[in-house]
Amino acid sequence: MRYCRLLAVVVALSVLGLNMGCTGVEKQSKVHEGTAVGAGVGTLIGAGAGHASALGGGPGALVGLALGATTGMLTTSRYYDDPDEAAMDPDQLREMRELVEAREREREELEAKLRESEEQRQALLEAHRQMQEDERQLQRDFGEDVQLTASGDGYKATVLGDVLFASGSADLSSEGRSVLGRAARKIKEHFPNAYIEVQGHTDNVPITHSHWDSNMQLSTARAVSVLHFLRDEHGFSERRMRATGYSDTKPVASNETADGRRQNRRAEIVIIPEGSDAARELER
Repeated sequence: MRYCRLLAVVVALSVLGLNMGCTGVEKQSKVHEGTAVGAGVGTLIGAGAGHASALGGGPGALVGLALGATTGMLTTSRYYDDPDEAAMDPDQLREMRELVEAREREREELEAKLRESEEQRQALLEAHRQMQEDERQLQRDFGEDVQLTASGDGYKATVLGDVLFASGSADLSSEGRSVLGRAARKIKEHFPNAYIEVQGHTDNVPITHSHWDSNMQLSTARAVSVLHFLRDEHGFSERRMRATGYSDTKPVASNETADGRRQNRRAEIVIIPEGSDAARELER
């Protein structure tokens, strides 16, 4: 802000100084003197007004400079002590009037552009705030057992494996069915006709106490179990779903701690809204 004010002062003093320097070579007309003073005063006023508004000192100074010619015409009158001294050739008067009118149009156009820019900025801020609120409401709708995050054109609903399955099992628990049921209803409500990819994930602890041959087999079986639940219990179209097992290849936390391994054991429901770029890729 301080630098913008300094810039405005420098511009104003430069304009005044240019006029004063010229008088040492050739006596300038009162109109020239008044216009120079007006330009300097207009720049200073514009910068101050810019800081007091949403325009800022830089744009404000530009508006002030554009107003300089107009202000100069008004300032000119204080230089005339003798009314006869104010006499001006009609052509000069017409040119000066046209110049003032052109500067006024430029000022109005600049102000209109600045207002439009500010309105667009406010609209973007409001859209961003609304999007954040929509996402918070969507998270509340899915419940605390489901972590909802943006994923490409859609969202990813993550549920911990401990909520969905008993250790080493691919059969949904009663708690898991309840959590998935709520998520399924919200997916249908907010994303009708969406494409769904169910991803199964495990930690890196090798299979030892179950009949699965590997974590890859277990993660795939769990993903298929979730897909079948969505299809059989909530009417999701199998043609719009797919299931993939990733074993421990995509951890979200360190497998060196118990809590990290717990976070890695999870099922993710990737929601791909109809009409999105990702959905069009799947439709090909």
